Amino acid sequence: MILSAFQEEEFSDFSSFYNNHQKLIRSVLYRLCGKEDLDDLVQESFLKLWRKRKSFKGKSKITTWIYQVVTHLGIDYLRKQKKKILFQDQHFVKGPEEQASLRNLVQEGLKELSSEQRVVLVLHLLEELTLQEIGKVLKLPLGTIKSRLYYAKIKMNEALKKKGISHEDSL
Repeated sequence: MILSAFQEEEFSDFSSFYNNHQKLIRSVLYRLCGKEDLDDLVQESFLKLWRKRKSFKGKSKITTWIYQVVTHLGIDYLRKQKKKILFQDQHFVKGPEEQASLRNLVQEGLKELSSEQRVVLVLHLLEELTLQEIGKVLKLPLGTIKSRLYYAKIKMNEALKKKGISHEDSL
């Protein structure tokens, strides 16, 4: 298979590919799977991406392709481990104590979500992907993405409300 000029540049050597994308991959996997097996998952992701590099057709952004591969790897991990997502978000509050407290509350809320809802919520709110990009990553119709996000927000708000936090406008 002949690589395009973009593919030649993007995949010229593993070290460059790693340096360009390791922060994104680590962030997505941390938010989806937590930190317990993070290093192994990052390594597995890079190996998978590097082996599949010729399958990248260039019809979408490279980050969309990376999100797709890494998100599916994370979902597989969650299914195998039957673990609940760990959540860390730097966007809500500034102080370390406030962050830890809110992070714990949000973790509890995320436990109420299905893995499908959790993935859509993380990709949309934390990774800031558009609904269309999430649809491409997960290979799902836009209506399904909207539905999962809608119900994820409802469940999350209900869980946070039970803990005494009412900020329905933020989700």
